Amino acid sequence: MQYRVLTIIFLLPFVFSIPGLTGEARTWTSDDGNTIEAEFLSTTDDKVSIRRVADGRSFSISIARLSEADRQWITTQSDGPASRALTPTEVAGLTQIPDDPNGIIQLPLRVHIINNIVLEQKGVKMTTWISPQEFESVILPEINRIWKSARIEWSIESIIEQAAAEVPNREADIIYIQNAKRNAAGKSDPARMPKIHAFCDKPNGHPAINNLYFFPYLGQTSQGNASMGGNFAVVGVWSDKHLKGLRPPEKFLLAEKGPFKRGSIGRTCSHELGHNLGLGHPDQKTQTQFDLLMGGKNAAYDFTEEQIVSARKTAIERAEKVLKWVAEEGGQ
Repeated sequence: MQYRVLTIIFLLPFVFSIPGLTGEARTWTSDDGNTIEAEFLSTTDDKVSIRRVADGRSFSISIARLSEADRQWITTQSDGPASRALTPTEVAGLTQIPDDPNGIIQLPLRVHIINNIVLEQKGVKMTTWISPQEFESVILPEINRIWKSARIEWSIESIIEQAAAEVPNREADIIYIQNAKRNAAGKSDPARMPKIHAFCDKPNGHPAINNLYFFPYLGQTSQGNASMGGNFAVVGVWSDKHLKGLRPPEKFLLAEKGPFKRGSIGRTCSHELGHNLGLGHPDQKTQTQFDLLMGGKNAAYDFTEEQIVSARKTAIERAEKVLKWVAEEGGQ
């Protein structure tokens, strides 16, 4: 399956560029002489991720299928976010339980960008368009800005660009997800989530640290989903929530500067990580503090003091679990 996809990539024509790509495009040549104009995104031990100039689509290509010149060029690209899983010892270096009860708790984060899947809603074709560099330079700083008041800091263990997992009813499941709607009470369709989870190739997930997945679209006016107290979260990079689902989805903002207006990928990631740390949605009937990250009336970016205490307790438990995994895997 993977080789068939790669052949298609190199045979497509390339005629124009897309504004807003974050790196310099170059010509890539396959081992059989076909070429493609694309932007370099990241590399692992055996694959390189690129974004095609013609349509902005991201793909992972086996390095072995590239020309010798391209393979040599890749070896010079050492900057950028980590694209390999860190060793247990390296993970331990990203995990900190402070001696000071009010000190900063540091937690590692594994990021998964699910590509090779296209959803369509109201004539808009949606892919997972964000790059590793955009996560590192824009989204992660926004997550840490939001969590700063809770004195919890997140860092990248790795960023994995991976194809959507093969599922038995792929096309039917895609159609179901892209057409999922809220009911009359405003509740999201719960049946869509097992289908989305199935596309997130969980064998690539880390058993101890938080796994944050990016997917094109999660259904009408839905932006994220997470396991309460767990280590799985998924965020859509297209949204129609600010449009009340009445107009075609748009690319979700990476971050939103200033007061909360429509939200962003960075805020949604922070919200879903809050669920991972055991925080639920406030009860709007009894809510007395507003402008909260976890929703309720007038949702924004703040925490209640009770939420901070609870999230920090769970964050320490998560850090302890990570360090236990490190010890079991032979790390220091």
